[in-house]
Amino acid sequence: MWTNKQQSSSAWRLRRPIALGLGVVCLVATGCGPSQTLVTGTVTFDGQPLDQAGLEFHGSGTGGFTGHAFTDANGQYRAKVAAGPLVVVIRATKVVGTQKEPDIPGGTPEPIVEQFLPARYSDRLKTELGVTPVEGRVVTADFALNSDVK
Repeated sequence: MWTNKQQSSSAWRLRRPIALGLGVVCLVATGCGPSQTLVTGTVTFDGQPLDQAGLEFHGSGTGGFTGHAFTDANGQYRAKVAAGPLVVVIRATKVVGTQKEPDIPGGTPEPIVEQFLPARYSDRLKTELGVTPVEGRVVTADFALNSDVK
């Protein structure tokens, strides 16, 4: 027969992981994690707005992923990211052809795409891009990318 003390101790051992998990969810949901700030801007490539480019923001010291965004038809983006120095990676693809699946007769041609931005923008270890968002402020960061180095 279990005593009340044994029952409550046993019940707590079963509930502890649930309570800890709910505590973490509450901290994240209420913003007790890393502070977030808004970065907005425009991305152009050779003077033209870059549509559907993907931006990634990584901590410059840790390399940890802090946020992402996609550009619209005007090259504009908005991203919630961690405050502090960040490395920015921008990737964009273009259709270079089509291909049919060889095993599917009469199949629809699928687009073949390739990443076309130079590594100095699209490779996290080689990127020249960065921004330093300030907590509590909207920061504007425009990126004018070029196909050749000037």
